[in-house]
Amino acid sequence: MKRTLMAALAALAAVSALVLPGVASAATSHTVSATGKVALLSSQGTRSTGVGLFSGKPLGATNLALVKNRVVSGKINSTITVYNARGTLTVTTVQTSAAGPNGSTLFTGTGKVTGGTRAFAGATGKLVFKGTLPKGATVVSYRITGTLKY
Repeated sequence: MKRTLMAALAALAAVSALVLPGVASAATSHTVSATGKVALLSSQGTRSTGVGLFSGKPLGATNLALVKNRVVSGKINSTITVYNARGTLTVTTVQTSAAGPNGSTLFTGTGKVTGGTRAFAGATGKLVFKGTLPKGATVVSYRITGTLKY
């Protein structure tokens, strides 16, 4: 899996280098409806790093995300960088976790899009995250909804 993710990162970087910056225009609102999976790469104390693959509206398929988490007062604060062939998006989130059915862990939270590059320069938006980590699993499945302006 690690080799596959590294290959995906390399391919995305190569494609991104070929895309020219978008022409500035008025921001347009887009509905966000996406799903994704995040795997933990490393964890030390209250900090962890994960990588995810997301697909859905408005960004399309195979969006790679680097997730940096920090647990503070029982809440998971994350900074997420989403890599897309047209640019990047930066998102901050606050999530909580709770016990779910059959030993699973449920994650819920909100996110704020704080910026982006190239086609997503000046991006803003609000997101809602809902995730499930099945008992014994290492990958969280997420559903993301909200709005994005770029």
